[in-house]
Amino acid sequence: MSKGKYKRQRQRTQQRAKQQARQVRLGVAIPLMERPEPTEQSQSQRKDEREKPMGLREAARRSTVTDWLLAGFTFVLAVVAIYQFVVMSGQLAVMRDQVKVQRRDQRPWIKVQFKNHPLKPYSNDIGEVSFTNIGKTPALRIEVQHVNEFLSPDQSPTLDLTGLISHVSTGTLFPGSGDEHKDTVQHSIGGKVGDFLPEEIDDYNSGKKYIVFYARVTYTDSTGADYWTQYCEFQSGIGGVMTPTKKCTDYNSTDQQ
Repeated sequence: MSKGKYKRQRQRTQQRAKQQARQVRLGVAIPLMERPEPTEQSQSQRKDEREKPMGLREAARRSTVTDWLLAGFTFVLAVVAIYQFVVMSGQLAVMRDQVKVQRRDQRPWIKVQFKNHPLKPYSNDIGEVSFTNIGKTPALRIEVQHVNEFLSPDQSPTLDLTGLISHVSTGTLFPGSGDEHKDTVQHSIGGKVGDFLPEEIDDYNSGKKYIVFYARVTYTDSTGADYWTQYCEFQSGIGGVMTPTKKCTDYNSTDQQ
């Protein structure tokens, strides 16, 4: 009885082995032990490990010779670029200065001159003013305003172009002394042209009165640049220097273009 039992067990074992062999030959997968699914905590930990940035020391340790050569080459290029920028800035500044000097050398310059005449009773004649272009290019659109004042030594000139203003306009004034514009200067009283009285002539000759003449000239050149000249001169019958005339002296000026 026991022999039959063992025989049946062997037969069942052999049948199971044959059945598994047939399943393998037919391509039937034999179930394996399932792996445990990774937890959310382990995934987050691995992600943090991958995204953890390298420090400067770690990056330097991992850098290769090629990386250091590229860094050095980039640094040299940056230094060269800065040097070129500095050099070019200096060259541009020099070029601007040269253009400014050339422009100043080639521009027009209006010179104003006042020539006084001997004062006479019952005459309004004071003198003559002339305008000359001493520059190298023509002066265009010339506008002149000039005023004269008959003052006491304790009075300063206003120099504000008020009162009786003489206006002179001319289109073009070419360089050279041969081309100049002139205008008469007449005595004004209360905003009107008037003759000198004998007592005024006596006051002028004795130093009790003096004459101030001043003018402002505006003009342009062929490029449209604006220029100006201011002129002031005083005259006294005794030739003395009046203390208020410093204001007149300071009025003399030109643009600085």
